Amino acid sequence: AVCFPAAPIGMLIGHTAATAEGAESPLPLVFNALAAGTFLQMGAVEVLASEMMGGHGKCPGIVKYLFAMMGFATMAIIAKYA
Repeated sequence: AVCFPAAPIGMLIGHTAATAEGAESPLPLVFNALAAGTFLQMGAVEVLASEMMGGHGKCPGIVKYLFAMMGFATMAIIAKYA
C-alpha cells in the first residue's frame, strides 16, 4: 500500500527538481529511477509472482514464462532505442 503512491510522488519530485535546479542537476534522474524501480518491484514481486504460482485461467506455466520473457525483452529493446 505504501509503494503504490511512491512512483507518482517520485515523478512529481523529480519534475519539480528538474524545473527548480535546471537541466544540469542529477536529481530528476535519481527520482525517475526510483519511480521506475517501484514499478518494476510491483510488477516482478507482486503481480508476476502471483501469476506464476497459480494465477488466472488455464494457461500452462511455460507459456506464462515465455510471454513474461517476451515482455521483458520488448521493454529492454524499447529502453535501448528510446
